[in-house]
Amino acid sequence: MSQETDRPKLKIPEFKKDDAEVTWWVNGRDTKPRSTLRRERRRRFIYTVIFVIMILIFGGAVLTASIYGIIYSLRPVGRDVMTPKAQICATFSSGHKEAVEDLMYSPDGLFLVTASEDSTSLVLDAFTGEVLRRLEGHKQGVTSLDAVSLLREPTKDRDRALAALRILTGSKDIRAIFWNTEMNPPIQQRLGDSEDASEDDSLLFELPPGHTKAIMDVALSVDGRYALTGSLDNRFLLWDTTTHSLIRTEMEADEDVDALNVELKQPHNGAVLAVAFSPNGNTYASGSEDCTVKLWDSNSDRLISTLTGHNSAVTSLQYGSSGNVLLSGSRDTRVYLWSTLNGAPIQIFQAENEIIDAEISQNERYVLTNMYENTAVLWDAKTAKKLVQFEAPERITALALSPVQADGFPLYVAVATVENQIVVFSTRKIIEKNKK
Repeated sequence: MSQETDRPKLKIPEFKKDDAEVTWWVNGRDTKPRSTLRRERRRRFIYTVIFVIMILIFGGAVLTASIYGIIYSLRPVGRDVMTPKAQICATFSSGHKEAVEDLMYSPDGLFLVTASEDSTSLVLDAFTGEVLRRLEGHKQGVTSLDAVSLLREPTKDRDRALAALRILTGSKDIRAIFWNTEMNPPIQQRLGDSEDASEDDSLLFELPPGHTKAIMDVALSVDGRYALTGSLDNRFLLWDTTTHSLIRTEMEADEDVDALNVELKQPHNGAVLAVAFSPNGNTYASGSEDCTVKLWDSNSDRLISTLTGHNSAVTSLQYGSSGNVLLSGSRDTRVYLWSTLNGAPIQIFQAENEIIDAEISQNERYVLTNMYENTAVLWDAKTAKKLVQFEAPERITALALSPVQADGFPLYVAVATVENQIVVFSTRKIIEKNKK
């Protein structure tokens, strides 16, 4: 019987202990207690979940940013792709040889009135562009205008409405002219002129002195009795249109001081680029390059309040129909809707370009501003949501909001372009779509 060989002994690793935990290894197999394995699996699961969440958060942000960047880079220039676009219903020549600086609808919506760098203003049929009146009298570019109707009730009689129209224009020639369109050519009354100064330039601003630099904005009271002019000479002046004379409550002088040597108050520290009358005529507003808007008492010329918020020149002012709100536009690309009761901002609208004009609808529910160089936008006054955009074929130089409404919504918007075209937009299809 052969002798059995000795079987090799099973080599069991020694019990190893380190600083972390006890580890058993038998033939390459981990023999740690089950509780330890469960803890490791739980730890690995938690780490995996955290890693996945981090990927979702940061990976999603990067993906979103990339998609947004692609859409932004491919978007049509000068248009918001998310805002409905109004349709063009009419396009006609402005009738001017140079750029249109200001544009507005008459209070009845029947006419468009223009102010141009070519020293003239025109009254156009709002739907056909027919030139009805040509206002010629300024020696330099017309920078601004305002218009009121003497009719107490609106009429569809175009001739009657045209005869009742009164227009105020301001110019770089430091003149303001009050126009009576009842006659053709219109009768002009230059503010600051004596009664017989229609042709004699030496009599301009005889008593008292008027502006010394270009007039940048003008405004009429609702009844056409009073006029405001704002100028690059840092002043605004209040005029009586019936006597063509300056209301002298703005003067700092004793009665025995020669009026020709009187220096007028400078209520702003910069050029006055915007002025506006309240609907009731009890207050008026001025906006300046000093970034402020000031409210004034019409009877005493007392400063009521100073509205601060813009950080660049104020270029546009308009009261709401109630007189309780005031709209101001600025070169800082923002438009403020203010409460005239407490001087607090109600809403802020952010555009992409310097504001050349901003208007509020008669029911105070909508605000129109320029947005991009060739696009204007109609906003919801309460929410600052963009409702409709108006895309012109060229850069916009002036815009106007029609008083004509459908279901309380503005029906027409007109813009003047750098190519001296008037483009009229209609919101009718958008209104019909919203009804469905």
